[in-house]
Amino acid sequence: LSTVRDMYKWHEALLTDGILSAEAKAKFYAPHVREGEGAQSFYAYGWAIFPTPRETNLIAHNGGNGVFFADFWRYLEEDITIIVMCNSSNRYAEGIASQIAGIILVPDFEPSYPEGSGIELDGAVVEKIANDFKAAIAQSEESEWENFINTHFSDELKGYVSMSEHLGFFRQFHNDLKDAEMLTIDVSNNVAQLVYETADGGVLITLELDETEAGKVKVGGIMVD
Repeated sequence: LSTVRDMYKWHEALLTDGILSAEAKAKFYAPHVREGEGAQSFYAYGWAIFPTPRETNLIAHNGGNGVFFADFWRYLEEDITIIVMCNSSNRYAEGIASQIAGIILVPDFEPSYPEGSGIELDGAVVEKIANDFKAAIAQSEESEWENFINTHFSDELKGYVSMSEHLGFFRQFHNDLKDAEMLTIDVSNNVAQLVYETADGGVLITLELDETEAGKVKVGGIMVD
């Protein structure tokens, strides 16, 4: 928990050698491990590193808990810092920093808002998708997971990673929750939240949904807390 002002003070402190030496920061920001198969971004020590078309690096990290969301983007070589804190945790909030970066860095950039935002979805449709998700991860067959992905994921979400990586996420869902007790499914506007109780505590899965131009409701993002 913090404020935008205090996070900016932390950014300024990290620009000096008072907290971390120049040698330590070289390791801190180095792109050590690719974030996924075919990904253009890398993990550093606690940061994600994104090479830019301008041959600079974006050093970034975000976080949320299903209630609020924060984003922290640092273009150190270009002296640009973007900090977003939002009392909403959905993928519309997650797009704010990229829109600001586009306004600053891309000539003739036209800001846009994600498709489907602000549209109140049919609660029965949202609840059905949530129940289909619950049923899919209860199964051990990859074909069931792939069927849910192909039926209910938006094209954008499907395109984020390969199908094998999507199936890997669903395998993790299955392994972690196959013996868990389903407590509730809460539906509110564009969000469905599934609450499970496991031996290690509670798990909250949030499905973020959009309505496409064709009028179909699709899963645009999944968060786990």
